[in-house]
Amino acid sequence: MNEFNKYLKNISGWNSHLPLLFNSLELTKTEDVVELGCGEGSTLFLHEYCLKNNRQLYSLDSNEDWVKKFKHLESPMHIIQHVPDWDKFDFARLKIAVALVDHAPGERRIIDIERLANLAKILVLHDTEPVGAGDYKFQKIWHLFKYRKDDSMFLAWTTAVSNFIEL
Repeated sequence: MNEFNKYLKNISGWNSHLPLLFNSLELTKTEDVVELGCGEGSTLFLHEYCLKNNRQLYSLDSNEDWVKKFKHLESPMHIIQHVPDWDKFDFARLKIAVALVDHAPGERRIIDIERLANLAKILVLHDTEPVGAGDYKFQKIWHLFKYRKDDSMFLAWTTAVSNFIEL
């Protein structure tokens, strides 16, 4: 964990998902990692973590600017892909251990969470606070999961959910 302290020591709202994301990665150890929504708070961390641990990473974003920003990180172990239409992306072709859901538009998140509910071992969901700037209607999907862990230490909450691993 020491090599990841640089990411975990300066947590704020925009990267408040890192503690639960790190724990989820450590719980699974193998299989693919999928990031829905590239960003300063996740992409570099996931790139370094997956490279060190020999895990396949897919960074997906519907915004071409975010894809371009991180394209220099692309390698056979880190696929960075523009997804113009989330409905057409085939998540089932991947063997997903952990999926970080933090993409735009925020209202799209519950749709893709439902699609991933029985595919990903653990989903890490950002901006799950019940009120506030987001209010992405996460209450509509909680019933889909057997296990749930909330982190409300920051204004931007994070929640990990799973149907496969007790959190």
